Amino acid sequence: MNNTVCLTVAILILYVTTFFIVYLSPMQSDDFSFYFMGTSISKHWHFYMTWSGRVVADYISTLILAINHPVIITVISSAALPILIYNIATTPYYQDKINPKKQLVYTLIILWFGYWLANPALGQTTFWVVGAANYLWPLVFVSFLFKYLLRCLPEGKINKITVLILIVLSILSGCSNEATGALILYCLVLLYAWAWFNKLANRSIILLCFVAVFMGFLVLLLAPGNMVRAASPDYSVWRSMAFDERLYNHFYDVMPSILKGYGVIYLLLIWAFAQSYRLLQKKDYQLLIIWLSSTVVFSIILIASPHAVVARTHLTGLFFLLVALSFLLEKALQQKVSKMGVVLFIALCITFLSSYILVFLAYQSINKQSNIRTGIIEEAKARGEQAVVIPNYYKGFVLRTGDFPELDYHSADMMGRYYGVKAINLVFADFDYATLLNKPCETPYNRVDDYIQCIYTQTFLGSDILRFVVMFDPKITMLEKEHRQFRLRVKNTLKPTDPNYYELTMPLRIIKVGDYYFASADMLLSLLGVKQNPALIVSVYNYDVKQPSADTIPSISIQVK
Repeated sequence: MNNTVCLTVAILILYVTTFFIVYLSPMQSDDFSFYFMGTSISKHWHFYMTWSGRVVADYISTLILAINHPVIITVISSAALPILIYNIATTPYYQDKINPKKQLVYTLIILWFGYWLANPALGQTTFWVVGAANYLWPLVFVSFLFKYLLRCLPEGKINKITVLILIVLSILSGCSNEATGALILYCLVLLYAWAWFNKLANRSIILLCFVAVFMGFLVLLLAPGNMVRAASPDYSVWRSMAFDERLYNHFYDVMPSILKGYGVIYLLLIWAFAQSYRLLQKKDYQLLIIWLSSTVVFSIILIASPHAVVARTHLTGLFFLLVALSFLLEKALQQKVSKMGVVLFIALCITFLSSYILVFLAYQSINKQSNIRTGIIEEAKARGEQAVVIPNYYKGFVLRTGDFPELDYHSADMMGRYYGVKAINLVFADFDYATLLNKPCETPYNRVDDYIQCIYTQTFLGSDILRFVVMFDPKITMLEKEHRQFRLRVKNTLKPTDPNYYELTMPLRIIKVGDYYFASADMLLSLLGVKQNPALIVSVYNYDVKQPSADTIPSISIQVK
């Protein structure tokens, strides 16, 4: 298999693996409001005047969502990451024709894994339509800008079409998001100084790009909506902070947290530098300083944003670290890779595969939950209901919480409008109802009445929490009229006279998921005096609310081993 085929296969695998996760991601958060904004100029103008100056990101969001077809949306959205990684991998070849050698294939794979594992908000910046429009797609424009700008510098005369493309890319990059736009201006100043020191012929094109970026940045920064948004009560605490307090908080708390989040990239950078420093020329070191300093400057720029602590805003810093890594890998992979490099690559592959499998399974569950929620809404609409209650999304286990999309924000009105009802409200569910609805009840139990259908148990990796999920029969609603509720009692199998005997009792809050009723309770095994191999007796009691201390009969008992 020649190198061109290998590179093509690697890009296709990157695209397909991204496609699977994007397809499983439900419509969420701001997707609903941007869907209704559409491509209307008047609505976008109103948004620009009252909330945000991110014209480019807003139009990308609405254009993609206006398609309103999940497969086509996925096809488009999944292209952003492969394009970005390919552009970063090929940027170091600005002096030569891009030749798909083996090192380019390995560079692309390492950058892909690095992006995946070091992205502090992978789900919100990559798999969420509006999130990607605000953070990932702008970096696609930035990557094109730097890639082609660097290629123009050592060449002879630049044709007018290339100049026009660079101007358009510069405007789009400047109007991307606030911190990124400001950082690109910083980079262009340093790039001009670098081109001047190295006596590159076409360095004046950098000045033209600087002006174009600055124009786009002004469109973004001077939007009246920014002032309106900044005055929002949501930011009152941040506005009330004294400047010295804000400085201290940012440089001693926020900024270290931002830079620490890119951890795995630093390890790759150290190895790549150790492997390549003999081949690096003076101008290579200068470029590395530009890219690496950009990440630090970016983390400083965020002091002006109340969203500095929000993980998805940190993607631009990761981008410049990946560019620096790409320049080092272009040199490092020209030599025989050390054993340490092989071990590092294998560890990177294993970590990536583990993360991807966990993310895929978590998103698969989220997709099933989305289908259940949609079914609940459609059934409620068929009954003529205008206020619908659905469970929130349950997040499964992934390596980092940032791997999830934006599932926390919920607009009852906008989601209701999308589905044709007045409002869709959430009820809290802290268990994976999508799995339980199709899971047979395998727990042995002694049934006393017909109110309880099953008790499920769930454990968590690295935790002594044991979660009990009780599935009730729909006729449980009859007991509510009789002022009766349920509570869960758990005890170990040691005798009550034993000094290590423990028993815990917890009330159960019953929620409805479609036609089913559930309740859950978490218990710490350590509080039950159980360290390992628990053997617990679990009972669910129904009792009279007016006489909660009265003796009650267990509805169901099980033994957990």
